Amino acid sequence: MLETGSKIVASFVVVLYTCGFLITSIHNFQYGYSEMNPFRPRILTAGAWFFVFLALPFTFVRRLTRTPAFQNSEKKGIMRFLDISWVYLASCEGISIGCSYIFSFDEAGKSASTPAQFGIVALVVFGVLVLIVLGVFLFHRLIQKWRNIVVATFVAVLIGSIVYQGINDFVNKRQFHWGAVGVWFAATGLFFYYELDRRSWLLSLGDWPPTMIAFLGFLAFFAENYYPHILSSWGGGMPIPVTITFTKDAAKNALQDIPYKLLDETDAGLYVLPFNEGTATFVPRSAIGMVQFSIHDASKK
Repeated sequence: MLETGSKIVASFVVVLYTCGFLITSIHNFQYGYSEMNPFRPRILTAGAWFFVFLALPFTFVRRLTRTPAFQNSEKKGIMRFLDISWVYLASCEGISIGCSYIFSFDEAGKSASTPAQFGIVALVVFGVLVLIVLGVFLFHRLIQKWRNIVVATFVAVLIGSIVYQGINDFVNKRQFHWGAVGVWFAATGLFFYYELDRRSWLLSLGDWPPTMIAFLGFLAFFAENYYPHILSSWGGGMPIPVTITFTKDAAKNALQDIPYKLLDETDAGLYVLPFNEGTATFVPRSAIGMVQFSIHDASKK
């Protein structure tokens, strides 16, 4: 048992490290540089956060699909799915709001698209919502009680709300709010429901490639959109506001205080992100006279 347990733990650490390395590499590549030191604690924390945000929906979906009411239900298809989806989605909305202690949400700002463009997107989302509701009513053979109608409508409203918030964050405002976290829980919950309830878990070659492709897709999406907003105090990839005072030998003016966002630190120097720029800059330690850390955004002073 000890030998088997040690192998399982070692395998899990390897998977955790591999996922963390991929997440940090994708995150750093967005700013134009790659991970220099493969043996760093932040790699394990990045992988740990990814598995946390997979374990939460997996545990919740597994718990809901293992209840006697769900397993003994005579309902099939969409009505069977609706019995647990409204509980899951409503809970995810509450969890998303609670994630404000872990994520750094962007402040409200101007939209990236014009009101007319976003109005078209909102109209499309509303149209999809209407089609979902009408589709449920059209499948009258699957609906036998008014309770099913209420549940179906409630789920459709929740799905429409989550989709609208996700489009508003990722497409329209290009900002990160709690609605984006709801999109993650909704997508992963649907994925795990399919994995746990709809297909075989036999260890055959033709059964697992779709799962691995979806897993890598979630990993890349997490690295690009979620990991950069996890607070650095929690081991995330959120840049730290700093003010660097350069030495006399630096290319910058001597003793000039310049605000940056600290992305990474090595023995040779710092990878910083100038404000209003998207590409990282490497500052050697010989050019740094002093680094002042701040919990506030220096560009807003």
